Amino acid sequence: MVDKKTRNSNIELLRIILMLMVIGVHYNFTGMGNAFYYTNTAGINVSLINLLESICIVCVDTFIIISGYFLINKNKININKVPKYIIMILFFNLFQYLLNMIINKVDFNITSFFNELLAGKWFIIIYLVLYVLSPYINKLIKELSIKDYRRLLIILISIFIIYQTFLSYISAFISVVGWSGIIDKGKDPGYTIVNFVVMYLIGGYINKSKYNPSLKKSIIIYLISTIFIFISWYIVGHSSYNTYAGNAYNYNNIFVVISSVYLFLIFNNIKIKSKIINFISKHSMTIFILSTSPLLVRYYSVLNVEKYSITNYLVPHFIITCVVIYAISLIIGIIGTFILEKTVFRLFDDKTKKV
Repeated sequence: MVDKKTRNSNIELLRIILMLMVIGVHYNFTGMGNAFYYTNTAGINVSLINLLESICIVCVDTFIIISGYFLINKNKININKVPKYIIMILFFNLFQYLLNMIINKVDFNITSFFNELLAGKWFIIIYLVLYVLSPYINKLIKELSIKDYRRLLIILISIFIIYQTFLSYISAFISVVGWSGIIDKGKDPGYTIVNFVVMYLIGGYINKSKYNPSLKKSIIIYLISTIFIFISWYIVGHSSYNTYAGNAYNYNNIFVVISSVYLFLIFNNIKIKSKIINFISKHSMTIFILSTSPLLVRYYSVLNVEKYSITNYLVPHFIITCVVIYAISLIIGIIGTFILEKTVFRLFDDKTKKV
C-alpha cells in the first residue's frame, strides 16, 4: 500500500518477484501444488524443491519490510483502502466460486459458499490490521531516537526472531513445552501480527537510519543467509527428526528474516524506471487473492505438478507454472479491478478519508 507518488520501479519489480515467489511457495505447499509430498522419495528432486523453497520463502517478510520502509513516516492512512481490499477479496472469491460451479458442475452449498468468501486470505487480513495500526506505530517510533529505535529492534528480534528460531530447531530434539509462553509455546511459525509488526519496524528502521550497504555486500549476505536456510532444512530433514524440517521455513526464522532484509536492500540499490513494471505491480495484492483461490489452485493439477515434480524437468516446470498462474491472475485481476473501480470503488473515492 504505497502512495503512487513514491512508487519506485525497482521496488515494484521486487513486488512482482515476491508474488511469483508466493506462487512458488504454494507450488510446494500441501493442499495446493503438493510438490513437497510428490518429491518426498524423488532423490535429488527433494533437495531441489527445498532449495527453491529456501529462495522463495522470503516473500512474506520482504513484502512487509517494503511496507514498513515506505509507511514509517506517514501520520495518516487512507482508511478506505481497508473496505476496498475486503470488497476485492469478496468479489474475486465470489467470481471464482460461481465459475467453479459452472465449470465443474458443483452444486451450491451455503456452508462452502461462506467458507470460500474469505478462504486462504490470512496474509491480507493480518496485513490490513497492520495497515490500520501503522500510523499509531509510527507516532510511537517518532518519539524514539535512532539509538533507542535500534535498541527496541534488538529486543524484539532477540525475543520474537532469534529465540523463536532457537525453539523451533530445538523442538526437533526435545520437548519445548514450558520453555516459552510468549507465542503459542514457541510453536509460532510467524503467521501472526507480532511477526508482521517486527518486519514493519525493520523496514522502518532501514528508512530512518538510512542503512544502505553496497549492492555487492547485500547480494553476498542474501546468498549466505539463503544457503543457511537450505542447510538448516538439510540437517534436520536428514535426521530422525525430519518432521521438523519445515521449521527452517518459518517466517520468524532468523535466516529467513536476514534474507528478506538483504533481498530488499539489493533492489533498493537498483534504479529502474518503468511504467509497465509499475502497472503490473499495482495488481500484486489482487494476484495474491486470485492465486490462492481454489479455482486457480486447480491449475497446479492441470499443469501436472505430480508428474513433473519427480522428473528432470522439475525446475523449469516450477518456473513455468509460477509464470502461468501469475499471468492468469494478472489478466483476471486487471479486468476485475477495472470493473470495481468503475462501480463500487467510486463510492469510496468520492469520500476519501484519512485517519
